[in-house]
Amino acid sequence: MLNRYLVYMAIDLHEQGLLLLRQALDNSTADFRPGQWEAIQELLKERSLKTSH
Repeated sequence: MLNRYLVYMAIDLHEQGLLLLRQALDNSTADFRPGQWEAIQELLKERSLKTSH
């Protein structure tokens, strides 16, 4: 059950990120470049670890 929740959260974050990217670029078809979303995920993970201590 927890794994499904984490997958849902990851998809939701990706969708939110994509929405923000498209709004910022004023381009409804914009998409992340290869590796760009993965880099954002790493930054979010690092930040989460820092704030949880």
